[in-house]
Amino acid sequence: MKCLFSILVIIGNSNVLLANNDNCRENDLNALMVRLRVLRTEFADLKIKHEELINRIDLINDTQVVLKETNDNQETELRKHREEINNASSEIKLINIKNTKQEKELIELRKQINKTSSDINTENRKQDTELTKLRTEIDALKGGKVVASFTVTTPKMGATSTSLSFTTVITNEGNAFDSSTGKFTCPVSGLYYFSIHIVKTRSSSVDYAGCSIYLNGSSKVRAYTDPQDGTNGAEFGSYGVSTSVYFNLKVGDVVTIENCSGTIPGAVDSWTSFSGYLEKQVY
Repeated sequence: MKCLFSILVIIGNSNVLLANNDNCRENDLNALMVRLRVLRTEFADLKIKHEELINRIDLINDTQVVLKETNDNQETELRKHREEINNASSEIKLINIKNTKQEKELIELRKQINKTSSDINTENRKQDTELTKLRTEIDALKGGKVVASFTVTTPKMGATSTSLSFTTVITNEGNAFDSSTGKFTCPVSGLYYFSIHIVKTRSSSVDYAGCSIYLNGSSKVRAYTDPQDGTNGAEFGSYGVSTSVYFNLKVGDVVTIENCSGTIPGAVDSWTSFSGYLEKQVY
């Protein structure tokens, strides 16, 4: 605007024009210098920002390269892990198949072992019987004699339909009688004598009482008492009855007291007794 004013003034007064032109040039130069310094400063700032942007771009590029390499490595590791998992799954399937097969083999082996154990136990019992027989024969050759005798009393649980056991053992030479089961098991072949004495429980509720001597589960003889009833019903007193029998027994034969009966479960009194002994050994 100052330069334009100077041009307008030049028509009226040339000296003023010159002065104004000089002032205009000086002012413009100063303004240009100021503007140049500003531009230089802005350029320097832009250059710095440009370098910063370049550095940031380089850093981003480097980071992208590193991230890509990391991603590639991770993908490689991931594929590797997947392959390992697939391989492990295949191995687990094979192991499960083997385990199933081994379990079946183990079950079959257990069956065989149980069968073998049963066969062994059977063979052991057979050998024990043979051994007892051989010992008997040896004793016979040596002139020895096997002792087998017993007397028991106090029947357990009174009258029952199964083997009658006894709680009081008076004698049990040779331990052939089992008081817990009431069974006499023949230890050596021979002639045996057995007897039972039945005592009816003293009660007006007991009309009769009886028991049988069994050999290997079969009734052979029976002791039975049924006294005449009184005016008030069953005879109140105690009555006894006995029976005996000889058996030719072999090793392992079993003699028991069974099929005891009465009007009440306790019809057989505690004085009831059972005895037996080896009369003559057979070689």
